[in-house]
Amino acid sequence: MELKREGTVIYKQDGTLRKDEHLEEQAIMLQRLRDRGYKAEFAVGFQEARKLIDEYLTGGSPIF
Repeated sequence: MELKREGTVIYKQDGTLRKDEHLEEQAIMLQRLRDRGYKAEFAVGFQEARKLIDEYLTGGSPIF
């Protein structure tokens, strides 16, 4: 998981990644991990990170 500060904008309104070299490198690495079968996502803020972790650990819907 690549955790970003609350309010960070990762994607533009059209759904494409924002033009930022650091984000692009991280997105490439996350995709490489996904290609190897890992769950690898961006999370913006604690609540989104918690939701992703809950979904991963429970295999579905978040607990909270």
